[in-house]
Amino acid sequence: ESQHRNYTPGARNHRSMADSIQTKMPMTRFGSSGMEVSRICLGTMTWGKQNSEAEAHEQLDFAVEAGVNFIDTAEMYPVPVSGSYCGRTEEYIGTWLADRTASGKVDRSKIFIATKCSGPPQTFGEGIDRRWIVKNREWPLPEGVTPIDAVTDDTPQPTFDKENLVNACKASLARLQTSYIDLYQLHWPGRYCPAFGKERYQHAKKWHDNTEHVLEDMEVGVKAIGSLIEAGLIRHWGLSNETAFGITMSCVIADKLGVPRPTSVQNDFSILDRRFEGETAEACDLLDVAGMPYGCLNGGMLSGKYFAEDEETKAELSNARHAAFPNFQPRYHHELSLAMGKKYADVARKYSLTPCQLALAWALSRNFNHSVIIGATSVKQLKENILAATITLSQEVLDDVDEQTDLT
Repeated sequence: ESQHRNYTPGARNHRSMADSIQTKMPMTRFGSSGMEVSRICLGTMTWGKQNSEAEAHEQLDFAVEAGVNFIDTAEMYPVPVSGSYCGRTEEYIGTWLADRTASGKVDRSKIFIATKCSGPPQTFGEGIDRRWIVKNREWPLPEGVTPIDAVTDDTPQPTFDKENLVNACKASLARLQTSYIDLYQLHWPGRYCPAFGKERYQHAKKWHDNTEHVLEDMEVGVKAIGSLIEAGLIRHWGLSNETAFGITMSCVIADKLGVPRPTSVQNDFSILDRRFEGETAEACDLLDVAGMPYGCLNGGMLSGKYFAEDEETKAELSNARHAAFPNFQPRYHHELSLAMGKKYADVARKYSLTPCQLALAWALSRNFNHSVIIGATSVKQLKENILAATITLSQEVLDDVDEQTDLT
């Protein structure tokens, strides 16, 4: 892919940048897990599409030197998802982890790695084909064969049953070159529910016959998770793109089966999308489930770069996500989002903050968010994102943010 660049990072300059913020990185207890993680979690989903392996390693080095000890990925990354290169992100993390641990530069026991297992594609709508995810669980595939090439007529769609979860977990372990995963997450619910920007629940879209069947499927998944914990393949587990119902019932089912409760939920959340602050936040608070939101910058839109006027920023937009992939995550860059993004950029400048720092520091100010996932395509962006963890917003700033959305 032509946009991949192979080069030797300017380690000395990047290290000095990291040193200036390393001592300021706050740490936190992560839900019920007992893990002490950085308030910033390093997101990785551009690695393998927008970023090369060398750039991924450069970001990992910089983040760890800056005090970040929490890394999030998924078996189907990078995005936009494709059966031609899924799993590549985990491979990049694996080559970094193997090299840095072998050289003594990184202590595996002090790095917390989270990844995600893909579930039924019906969550995205009818007719979605994700069989290549199942084939990628046979990793490594023969030389030159991609997951989508390996799909046959009898290849099933992914689910959260024991066979799928065990195969997915073992393939992720192999790509990550580690013997255990600290946090193993179900990437989305194994049932119909409004997710990925959808707000309204629609009875007609259910694919389960009744509630009993929904709970039976959830029980199968939780039981399979328990077997992975017992086998020592994963330490903790979590949810993603879940609702208050899903979080609560997962905890109830875990208690019933004697399986540890999910320790976290990774949902879409930002200064523009505050749905989590309702029933979902209540469920997390009462059940000690840690929030670790993604999308806090709306795919980069809240960084301000999409309506910047300086020529340098405009020149950087060619590799920006919404410019390179306009059909990916359209919820982040419709007209209303852009209009509100401009308003929040003005708020940021009013308090001598960058738009990025305001959006991330605001997300970190929510007590249900134990660690916030950031994503970057350059070390320059990464540094700005990480610095947000050192910023505590005043009540005046928080009130100003609320006023923009009439939440006073």
